[in-house]
Amino acid sequence: MVELRKRPPPVANLREAKKKHRIKIAKLLRVAPDSLTDAEREELKSSVETVKSIVQLNRSKELNISRQNIEVDDSSSLAGKINQLATLMRRSQCCLFYTGAGISTSSGLPDFRSPEFGAWTNTDHVKAYLIKAEKSPFATMKPTVSHMCLSALVNQGIIAHVVSQNCDGLHLRSGIRPENLSEIHGNMFAEACTECQPQRVFYRRFDVTEQTGFRKHVTYRICPVCKSRLRDTVVHRDEYNTTDFPQNWVTVDRLAPKADLVVCMGSRMDIIKCYKRLWRSPSVEKKRLVIINLGWTTKDKICRLKINGRCDQVMSMLCEKLQVNVEDYHLEKDMLIRVADSVIEGFDGCEGSPTTPDIYDDDQVNGSAGYVPGWMRVILNRVHNSKK
Repeated sequence: MVELRKRPPPVANLREAKKKHRIKIAKLLRVAPDSLTDAEREELKSSVETVKSIVQLNRSKELNISRQNIEVDDSSSLAGKINQLATLMRRSQCCLFYTGAGISTSSGLPDFRSPEFGAWTNTDHVKAYLIKAEKSPFATMKPTVSHMCLSALVNQGIIAHVVSQNCDGLHLRSGIRPENLSEIHGNMFAEACTECQPQRVFYRRFDVTEQTGFRKHVTYRICPVCKSRLRDTVVHRDEYNTTDFPQNWVTVDRLAPKADLVVCMGSRMDIIKCYKRLWRSPSVEKKRLVIINLGWTTKDKICRLKINGRCDQVMSMLCEKLQVNVEDYHLEKDMLIRVADSVIEGFDGCEGSPTTPDIYDDDQVNGSAGYVPGWMRVILNRVHNSKK
């Protein structure tokens, strides 16, 4: 007589059984060892891999929570560290600054990973803030003290180049010329023609990402030279860069290998650490990397100096130490106004007129309630979808 093999349990039932088993083991791990029965101890012993996985997950969660803590140096420690940085900058032959979202928060913009105001870590709060604001922060934003300090240091020749992960355009508006700036994730006010050779970039007084999104970058305007469709310059996560400017990688690739001082400010460096062309070996970074940030970063262990302070305060003290005069932001010196192109041609019969506010028009800024740039919507929607 042939013995029939038993049909294996359905995959769905197997997954459900594993899930229930994992929940049961997790509950047992929360019980004091002395309170466990002999049967429960035996079950834990027979579930070594599950126990190991749960313990590792708990440690990872605790580590992530601890990394969100904000650390601030006391006044004497802060002053001493700024003195060290000022000395390093005086001696430097090629100083680069890498900046992140933390440099723009004092202008009213959210960052990404802070506990209270991060687009990744507190998405619902950021959405409510942007929607309920009487005027959109992205229409009222102005260069911060940090932006103006960096502009002054670049103009004085103390900083050779600024590499920014931000696409808010505030570095350009602070007065840094495009050739001294690499906005590696693009600029919300810049659209480019990739058909022209060399590529042409057109700066606007309005956000050009209103109709664009993830892997969807064509705008409703055309190049006045070759009549090809323009595209925004923003590089979203998991995308490759296709525009030459404002990324300006040619200059970065020339300067990054020979820089003897790299200052990274307002960033945890989760993303920028992936750009291998910006970094050298850990032994070299240990000699040249300085970090300015309020919390943990991915390169804390290989930096020469870590300053736990707010960007605006640190940069103000640094410029004072270097005896560099820093001007307040003035509209007439805004670099975006100087380079913005007024010629707009629409595609396929449309006018190409912007649907986002002109940031220099008071009436449009006053009526900007609820406006969120297309690139920020991509970030918020991606986080929302990942939580489903």
